[in-house]
Amino acid sequence: MSKAKRATRAFADSLDWSRFKGAKGGAPFQELATDLLFAKLGEDGFTPGPTHGGRDGGWDGLFQGRIAGFKGRWKIAAAVRADLAQLRVKAGKENQLAQRDRAQALLLLTPLDPNNRDCEDLEEVLGNRLKKGRI
Repeated sequence: MSKAKRATRAFADSLDWSRFKGAKGGAPFQELATDLLFAKLGEDGFTPGPTHGGRDGGWDGLFQGRIAGFKGRWKIAAAVRADLAQLRVKAGKENQLAQRDRAQALLLLTPLDPNNRDCEDLEEVLGNRLKKGRI
C-alpha cells in the first residue's frame, strides 16, 4: 500500500463514523459525502442535489463523466442504513429512481464498510437495468 493510501486510511479510521448512523446522521453524512465527491471529481460535470439537509426529490447529485471506468450520466445517492440488509433495500429503491431519472449509472455513498462479496452483491442491485452500479 502506498504512503498516500496509508495516510488516507489512517485518517478515515480516526473519524467518528458513529455520528453518521441513524436517522439524524443521514443529512450530515449526505452533505459530507457529496462535498468530498465534488472535491474529488471537480466542478466540471458535477451537479450537487437540490438541497442540503432536507428532502432532495430522490437524488443527492448528478455527474456527467467517468467514474470507475464508465463514462456517462451518473446518479449520486447517499444512504445511511443500520445494516447491509437495509442498505440492499435502499439500493433497489435508488436503482428504480435512477431508471426513472434516465441515469446510465448509479453511485451509492454509504458509511457502511461492506466486504468484497457484499460490495459485488450491492453493485449488482445498483446496476440492474443500468450500465453500471458502484458503491
